[in-house]
Order: sequence, then structure tokens, then C-alpha cells
Amino acid sequence: MSRKEKKVALVIDAHKPFDRQILAGVARFVRAKPDWQIYVEGDPELRVPDLRHWRGDGILANLDDAELTVELAASGIPLVGIGGAATMTDLAVPVPYVATDNVAVGRLAAEHLLERGFRSFAYLGTRRSTAAPWSRVRQEAFAARVEKVGATCATHIGRHAPRNWEAMQRDLTSWLRSLPRPVGIMACNDARAHHLLEACRRLNIDVPDEVAVIGTDDDELLCELAKPPLSSVHQGTERIGEAAAAMLDGLMQGRLPETLFAIMPPRGISTRASTDIVAHPNSQIAHAVAFIRDHLADRLRVHTVARHVAMSRSSLDERFRDQLGTTVHAFIEKERLARARYLLTSTALPQKAIAFEAGFASEQYMSACFRRAFGFPPGRFRQPENPAKST
Repeated sequence: MSRKEKKVALVIDAHKPFDRQILAGVARFVRAKPDWQIYVEGDPELRVPDLRHWRGDGILANLDDAELTVELAASGIPLVGIGGAATMTDLAVPVPYVATDNVAVGRLAAEHLLERGFRSFAYLGTRRSTAAPWSRVRQEAFAARVEKVGATCATHIGRHAPRNWEAMQRDLTSWLRSLPRPVGIMACNDARAHHLLEACRRLNIDVPDEVAVIGTDDDELLCELAKPPLSSVHQGTERIGEAAAAMLDGLMQGRLPETLFAIMPPRGISTRASTDIVAHPNSQIAHAVAFIRDHLADRLRVHTVARHVAMSRSSLDERFRDQLGTTVHAFIEKERLARARYLLTSTALPQKAIAFEAGFASEQYMSACFRRAFGFPPGRFRQPENPAKST
């Protein structure tokens, strides 16, 4: 083995969607690092190398397990963590870490449901240890966002024991009966959203007309398996994995990271049938919103939208302010930014093509809009080694 090679252990559970997506990001980084020799085991019992004999140069690990965190940190081998921690204080031992922006995840899900006209909301969580508080953080951010428009958010943890499937379903159906309808529900992850959709099926609740459901993780197989297919927030996990690998590479070369706790913004939302609805009670507003989303690439103008729904521009703006809390122009710009951001993080399209697909007049104008909205240019969303914090 060349002296330049680095032995790196990936201590993660490849059976979990979050960890699998992390692996994809690490793999993308490793392709440009031929000097990395990877230790990775699919068997959970063998995923930690024998630290008494393994002479590794670095470890990248999911640190949701406090005992594992202490064990790995005590090895003295450069260590970078990923997982469900929301702040450094959530870790059993402070180590360099790349985290999901769970606050941004909760807000993004809330805005997705608000834009579809829902005014009743709920959150379905899961029991977790204090070492992995991601569900609670998402719930608080989701509730805070909907409360800004005067809405309230019901929260349910309930049973989460897949082996006792019938008891879990009885718990969920009982909760669903107590909720007003129509209601938009965020589930803490795609697995819990899948449980919820099954409960809706048992009660003959129409999804998304009566209950709209959005999950988190964007596990494509699970989302497409759901009935109906599940909308989900993509956490940007590939970029978390790539950023964590870059951080570890720096540590192995003796460089300290700029920040010990990097927070990566979510990539966006994959909209599927479980939220594919415009729930506004005013049909003209519903048609306007649907028209905007279907024609973003056409460089829409407000008067074009108003003409489509047979309203004056001033009346349409008044309705938008009343029901959505924004103007038609601002709504169009927000939809353009969301589409451009998704394309930036999920495709290799050049920025000029993305600007066209999102309906911006030019690449330069798109860049100006990104700077105004996020404080940095579009290309920043393609730089995992320099993660941008969400606001």
C-alpha cells in the first residue's frame, strides 16, 4: 500500500434511507480521491472496525448512538459525524459534524402546504432519544411557520412499533378522526408518512383532498410505493455526505475545518400525488396557482395570470394578499426560485438552462434574485464543501 493512501471507515447503516443517501455523497467525493481506501460493512454488527487492531486514518460515522460516539472519539482517529443532531450540544462528545438544517426542513414543508391553501395543520412525529432530536426540531419549525398566518398545529407522536402494526394503525386512525378537514400534515420522515397514508386508506379519507401528507427524506422507492405516491422534503443528504467527506479529508491532512458544526440546507421538495392539490376555497385562486406552476417557463406576467382566471389584476392581487399573504408577482418569483433551486441541486444543467426552465429573463437576473433572496449566488447551492446555512 502506498504511504499516501488513507484508510477510512464509513460507520453508517446502509439499510436506512438517510445513510444510503449520505453514502451516495461520499462516493461522489471519493471518485476524485483515489488515495482513499474504504472500510464499509453492510452488517450492522460489523460496521465498526476493530479499533484495537485497525490502523485507520479517518472515520465518517452516523453518531446518533451516544455510546458509539464516545467509543469512536476515544480512538484518537480523525472523526466526522453525521446524523440527527441539531446542535453540537446534542452530541455525547463534541466532534466535527455536518448536519441537516431541520429548521429549514420544517419551514419548507409548512410553506408547501400553505401554498396549497391549507389552514389546518398537523405534525406526526416519532419517539427518539435526546441524542437525535431532529423530529422535535422539525415539528417546532413547522408549527412556528403555520402559526405566523394565525393557524394552529396539532402534534402526535403515538405508537411507532411496526411489528405491532395493527396497534399502530388503531392509534393513527383515532388521531385522524380528531382532526379537522381538510388538513395538511407533515410527517417527520417518509416511513411515518407511509404509516399515515395507510391509516387514511383504512378510514376511506381522500388524499390529498381531505388530508394532504408530506414526508421527509425523499426516499424514492418508499415514496413511489405509497398510495398515493408521497411528496417529500429532500434534505440534501448527498451534499451532506460530500461535505462530511471533504471535512474528513481536511482533518486527515492536518487542517481544521472553518466550522465544527456545518449545517446544510434542504435541496427542495419532490411533489407527488399526496399533496398535488390546490386547496383554496376560492376556485379562481386555485386556478391561478395551478396556472402559475404549469407555466413558469413561459416568463409569466401578472396580467397573463389575471386574464386566465378572468379577473382584474388588482382584484387578483387583493385575493392573493388575503388568502396567501403575498402578491401575485411575489408568488411567481418564489415559485421560480424554488424551481431553480431544485434544478441546481438535483441536475447538472448549466445555470443558463436552469434560468430558462424557471422562467427568469436571463441567467444574470436569476443570480440577482438569488442574491436578494438568499444572500449568495445560485452556484453556492452546488458547493457542498462550503455549506450555506439556511435562514
